[in-house]
Amino acid sequence: MEPLLSPVIRLSEKIVWGLKFERYERFGSTAYYCVSPFDAPCLAVCDAVAIREIGSKPDTFQKPMELYDLLSPFGPNLFASQGTGPEWRRHRKVVAPAFNEKNNEMVWDETIKSCDEWFAVMDEAAVDDAFDEKEAVSKSKFLSFMVICRAGFNKDLSWRSPGMSTSTRGASSKERPSFPDAVQAVLNSLLLDFLLPKLPFSPLHHVVEERAEFESQVKEMIQQRETSIDSGEELNDLFANLVQASNAETESARLSNQEIVADSGLMLVAGHETSGHTLAAALMMLALFPEHQTPILNEAIQVFAGAESPPYTCYRDLKWALATFNETLRMFPPGVVIGRRCVTNTSLTIHTRQRDGSWAPKQIVVEQGTFVVSDIVANHYNPSIYPDPGTFIPSRFLDKGDAKWDREAFMPFFTGPRRCPGKTFALVEGAAVLAKIVLQYQVELLPSLMEEYKRREGESKEGHLHRVLKAYHALTLTPTGLGIRFVRRRS
Repeated sequence: MEPLLSPVIRLSEKIVWGLKFERYERFGSTAYYCVSPFDAPCLAVCDAVAIREIGSKPDTFQKPMELYDLLSPFGPNLFASQGTGPEWRRHRKVVAPAFNEKNNEMVWDETIKSCDEWFAVMDEAAVDDAFDEKEAVSKSKFLSFMVICRAGFNKDLSWRSPGMSTSTRGASSKERPSFPDAVQAVLNSLLLDFLLPKLPFSPLHHVVEERAEFESQVKEMIQQRETSIDSGEELNDLFANLVQASNAETESARLSNQEIVADSGLMLVAGHETSGHTLAAALMMLALFPEHQTPILNEAIQVFAGAESPPYTCYRDLKWALATFNETLRMFPPGVVIGRRCVTNTSLTIHTRQRDGSWAPKQIVVEQGTFVVSDIVANHYNPSIYPDPGTFIPSRFLDKGDAKWDREAFMPFFTGPRRCPGKTFALVEGAAVLAKIVLQYQVELLPSLMEEYKRREGESKEGHLHRVLKAYHALTLTPTGLGIRFVRRRS
């Protein structure tokens, strides 16, 4: 990022997260302009129709590529590519097929396995069947990290030494790190890049070495997967699918090894940060509102009855776990805002408030050069789409007969051809984790947080959540102050 732009964007995201739909309500419009004598006008949009129009026209509303350098430390990749041009099409044609049903099945199995291993560690440390987790965010992130390493790259980790792989590192600091350790070093360096404005020199010389190590290991893995594929071995992890899909293309359409490295790094960032933070926030919401655990528990009992690992297709029967995960994504969308630059004159459909209080559609002109911000947070807190938006209501994401919940207005994975290809990966993991946890444990607040987090006399439900739920934006929206007690259920 540019030296001054990075902190400005972080400040604006903090304002967006704090104010949500308030500004649009005050203006009586789902879009408004910010103007400056020093830069092009900025159009902030929280309208679901307009955001879908933006997402459907990525060649008109283009990415400001100078802001995406952070997510391309190894070169061009699917996310950090422009519009629907030839570079994006090459990456998309290879990456999208990697997220297939066989891999989703692997995600389901590895998530259940990872949860069971976590529970064993918690039970050993529990006192009177209760385990206090003061760092819910870090544990949820590690769980997601474990799943993406296992289902994404067929690499194992251990809960016995979080942050380390099952292969023991020697005492010598010169011994080569494991793949998970190399990945974690890259993730940490990306976070530092985001938090620190770019300098004309690098104060973190080890970052270059860590990224070179990750790149070297991924290229070795490419050769290993190619050998396994040639021998007829069936592999369903994301990385194997990526290599296989690339090799199936013609020479001109095939991704280079360096491009596979770049896309692999992107999948690790997306799979690690977003799911981990969403799961931590979901656990906090279940602790604050324990009545929502009952329907999850009832479905989990049915799905897991008599089967340690039921088939992957059962994840669709975990409707309440999925609804809880989706409601958390609504309240804590990983991407707070998504910026685009309009490269040609066009129009968008927004809504304005009428005298009778209703909201009516209106066409507005968007001129070339305008910086357009899709405000996902405000869209998700728009009371016209989500009544009582500041209240945690998982049931809003359940179909009720012929009445279907509005899937087009729900945008945690964005919309259009540039939407996230790992959506199902995240939903399968999220539903499995929440169902497994609630099946085994009653999720509660830490006793030390009870008094602070309880709803005060005269405090509205929305005001209560606004006071206790805190988050900041790093690579993705990150919840803070989450302390959870897991109390083992007894049949």
